[in-house]
Amino acid sequence: PVKFAFLVFGSVARKEQTIKTDQDNAIVYEDVPHEDAHRVQSYFMAFGEKVCGWLDAAGYYFCDGDVMAKNAKWCQ
Repeated sequence: PVKFAFLVFGSVARKEQTIKTDQDNAIVYEDVPHEDAHRVQSYFMAFGEKVCGWLDAAGYYFCDGDVMAKNAKWCQ
């Protein structure tokens, strides 16, 4: 619904993947009017959940520290 970026951090961002690489990622989206905030955050939270699930299924395990786009702290 708005412009956004899906960011990766850690070993994947440094291109240092190992046999057991986990996820460290976030979604940053543009500011929206207050009345649209809940709808937009809900959209990106669902999107983050979906993408993180796909990455987990592909072998990029969930981050033990929960630094992932499916966490509201990392989806703003």
